[in-house]
Amino acid sequence: MAVRFRVRRAKINPIFRQHLEQFGAPVVAAVLAAGSAPRHENLARIHNNSDLAESAAKWLTEQYDRDERKESWSIIMEAAITVFVLVEMTISIVEFRDRSSSSRPAQQPPSLSRPSSPAPPLPDRSVPP
Repeated sequence: MAVRFRVRRAKINPIFRQHLEQFGAPVVAAVLAAGSAPRHENLARIHNNSDLAESAAKWLTEQYDRDERKESWSIIMEAAITVFVLVEMTISIVEFRDRSSSSRPAQQPPSLSRPSSPAPPLPDRSVPP
């Protein structure tokens, strides 16, 4: 898929454009591809008149260009957001590593042996008889 930002604008009658927009791109595409005439009067005119069919095809090209432009912008925005998140995460990781390595003093690991002085005796809390 190529990134496309230019929309090829169809030079058609504004009233005809309103009729096409009323039905939408999927219906107009179906009318152009259909073998039988549709029931609606405006759609039947498109089906039966080659000039109107050509104008409708140009309008469809315009609509698909618009959709492709929207899709291209969405992909670019998703990529930009992904890059920003990756940069932020990288900065956070570097700051965390710098902060954690500078805040630790050089200490000996605690030993598991008994302390050199005995613990003080506990007071007698027995109840007098």
